[in-house]
Amino acid sequence: MRKSPYTREAYGELGVTYMDMKRYGEAEMAFLAALKERDGYASFVQPQVMRQNLAEIYIITKQQEKSIGHLLWLGRYYKNTYLVQRNLGLAYLKIGRPDWANVKFRQALLTAPHNPKLTDIFQKAIKYSEAAPVKSEDKRLLPDRNIEMIHYDLGIAHLQLREFQEAVAEFSKVLSINPNSRESQYGLARAYKELGYKK
Repeated sequence: MRKSPYTREAYGELGVTYMDMKRYGEAEMAFLAALKERDGYASFVQPQVMRQNLAEIYIITKQQEKSIGHLLWLGRYYKNTYLVQRNLGLAYLKIGRPDWANVKFRQALLTAPHNPKLTDIFQKAIKYSEAAPVKSEDKRLLPDRNIEMIHYDLGIAHLQLREFQEAVAEFSKVLSINPNSRESQYGLARAYKELGYKK
């Protein structure tokens, strides 16, 4: 197997350069290569930075379905980051799932800094998502792994919002896809405990 001539740092720098030039296709390829390259672990080229850049590229280029996987990864890496929750909400709106977006906007409002302007923005987003029509899930847009991660992430959001019945529903969906998901088994047990069930 031929070794890449570039380190992760080099791919990262190349990606940033292409982004600055608005050459998003080439930036995408550079950041994807950086994720695969094992050599080079400076802080600015850690996987989370590459994923942030990729998510931004996909949002800019209106490839929301591609941004979702990276945003979900970031949401698990950065706990309670309202910007990630907001971006997921916006991506869900774009793919016709305002019901998912509503959960993420409410979670973002819960975790965002106390700021009247932010509160107003999220309240408007919540109101908009409540009125928007819901489309059915399109398996062609979202691979099974993303669907599993989406429902797990929504389950965690419902736990944080203390909506335990909804959390049960989301974790149960994950377990119908992947019965061996220990994280979802734990989340389900936690939701049942909050509801007063003894398992």
